[in-house]
Amino acid sequence: VALLKEQRGKGIGKELYRDLNKRSIEDTGKPLWTKDTLLNESSKRVWDSLVRSGEAEKTESGYRFKETKKETTQEPVQQGTEGVRQIRRAD
Repeated sequence: VALLKEQRGKGIGKELYRDLNKRSIEDTGKPLWTKDTLLNESSKRVWDSLVRSGEAEKTESGYRFKETKKETTQEPVQQGTEGVRQIRRAD
């Protein structure tokens, strides 16, 4: 991801990484990650910012977004138990 100099420091890169992470989870079921050897100074700053905000973590070889728990949904339980709901993981 590359941004023009005047666009840096405004949270745009961080938001782009969040969007890429969301797409990675949707497509592969796994969070976005990278190796240190693939990063330049600007991308390291974005990853470090994501670590400080608690969204990502530093690993031995790079960075990765933290895995989030699947959202839960409420669905009615089988017939005969009106008004009772159960919590189930979203697929």
